[in-house]
Amino acid sequence: MCGICGIYTPQNNKYKEGLKPHIDTMCSLIEHRGPDEKGLHIDAENGLALGHQRLSIIDVSTGQQPMTNEDGMVWVVFNGEIYNHNILRQELLSKGHQFRTKSDTETIVHAYEEWGEDCVTHFRGMFAFVVWDKSKRKLFCARDRLGIKPFYYYWDGHNFLFSSELKSIISHPLVKRSINNSSLVDYFRLQYVPAPKSILNDVQKLQPGRTLTIHDGNIRINRFWEIDLDDRSKLSIEDAQESLRNTLQESVDIRLESEVPIGAFLSGGTDSSIIVALMSQLMNDSVKTHCIGFDHKEFDESHFARIIADQFKTDHEETFIDIDIDKNIEKIIWHMDEPFSDSSAIPTYLLCQETKKRVTVCLSGDGGDELFSGYNWYDEIRKLNKLDSKFPLFIRKLISKGLFSGLDTNMRGATFLKNIGASDADRHVNLRSCFSDSHISKIINKDILDSHFQNNPLLDLYSSLQSSDDAIKKAQWVDVQSYMSEDILMKVDKMSMAHALEVRVPILDHNVVNFAFMENTDRKINSKSRKILFKNSVSDLVSPRFFDRKKQGFSVPLRDWLLKDLKDRVGDYLLSHNSRGSGVFNRQEVNKLWNTFENDRLNIDLSNHIWSLLCYEMWHEEFIN
Repeated sequence: MCGICGIYTPQNNKYKEGLKPHIDTMCSLIEHRGPDEKGLHIDAENGLALGHQRLSIIDVSTGQQPMTNEDGMVWVVFNGEIYNHNILRQELLSKGHQFRTKSDTETIVHAYEEWGEDCVTHFRGMFAFVVWDKSKRKLFCARDRLGIKPFYYYWDGHNFLFSSELKSIISHPLVKRSINNSSLVDYFRLQYVPAPKSILNDVQKLQPGRTLTIHDGNIRINRFWEIDLDDRSKLSIEDAQESLRNTLQESVDIRLESEVPIGAFLSGGTDSSIIVALMSQLMNDSVKTHCIGFDHKEFDESHFARIIADQFKTDHEETFIDIDIDKNIEKIIWHMDEPFSDSSAIPTYLLCQETKKRVTVCLSGDGGDELFSGYNWYDEIRKLNKLDSKFPLFIRKLISKGLFSGLDTNMRGATFLKNIGASDADRHVNLRSCFSDSHISKIINKDILDSHFQNNPLLDLYSSLQSSDDAIKKAQWVDVQSYMSEDILMKVDKMSMAHALEVRVPILDHNVVNFAFMENTDRKINSKSRKILFKNSVSDLVSPRFFDRKKQGFSVPLRDWLLKDLKDRVGDYLLSHNSRGSGVFNRQEVNKLWNTFENDRLNIDLSNHIWSLLCYEMWHEEFIN
């Protein structure tokens, strides 16, 4: 685990001469990701510089990067873990390759030599890497199947920059810090910026499951993995549970390799509890588990974590935190890189900060909700599907139109009644949106908006997926392509690497993902429960009854913070006519929104709306001003 960055300017003599100072600056801005060692490879003749900030976990003594093959013609910088590297090593040895280290990084080098760009299909793991093939003067880049590791890049047709983080790329003088207005609209819709765009016009994100190749002045992006939506499982329910259990257990097992202390997050929810249960079956020592608790009881699940910790006799560390949001908000915004307003980043940042005090590697339960129908909106879609079978479409449209005519529906998650007459795609978009497009058009100044409502990234994904009658499975597929990779996983990566903590996500092994999408949705969710198959697969370890409570998530008292701790910042950035704002917003509309929120006039919590505006203004001041 680490941070990677690089420069490739084969025809630009000006920047060839400045390779060393520029790559040094890029590395310094991601040093927090890998504070153990810094490594550089500079090939001035070809205009290439590779940078690496190392967090030493596997082959601590000899796994330094950038790493090369025997003759120095293939180089790699790599962020992540290849969990099947020992199996691949044996196969590559049998084909005549010679290894100098025990690291998984060297496996990438020889796998590329053996299989070329197809090497990515052989890897199990989380990864973002770049291979420099000197003999072919070719750069080959890849991001893992689920997008667990980030990959930002700049390409102007002649010059290429890449990094694990945006802040590193924009340090280079080639990059202009101009806002992508289409991304701005997407941010206020979703609270994050979906790939392949970034918030800046000049910088892109490589999407999950893709490779990027630069050769002879051309750029080529290929997709090497995608999810099949067909219900292909022929297993009985009992066999499906056993097969899932075995798949999960093997996925956890291969993620336990480490030369440094390893542990697990334990929130007391379904996903982390199942991971800890499986780790306890596989490890000789007690699992080091980590949990943070809050003074606000409605947001605190630490007592459930203690039950699991006691059951499996883990080495449990619980820290109660009185969150000083005013003290931490600037650090979190800096580490997130792009505008981002999923407030669960705050407790994630603090959990990682506490966890790092005891371990360097931690297993997490991320992915269970997307794969096994755990989110509230999947249940909403299920209920709407039931209505679809009872009322014809024209009746549902009449009901929806009649109930919502004249109402402003800009609140997060448009109401169940609004969705009665909507399509599967529109229902999902309504349930996942923060600001509606109609409200964005009021909040953002007209000269900035222009025509940037043309494409909704979630609707674009719906238009690209294969035909299916399963509305929930389609929604899960779209969430995996967007919300999970660019919100959940981006948040976990940035907040953990802010403290040089590696987080591994066994539920998102692509074998588990394939299994989950093969299974019929009825095995995952019904009127009584969610994630049924997932829970029942480990029912001998953790009783499904333990999880039969309202889903809580990693929530924070956002409304209280905005009305108290952050009220001065809200005034400074959003409400004052003399504010230091970006000039993006219609100040009158923002004040109107604040008054509605402050006085609770609609009896609807608009915290996420205010938080999104504040996070954007603070990000803009940090990264643009």
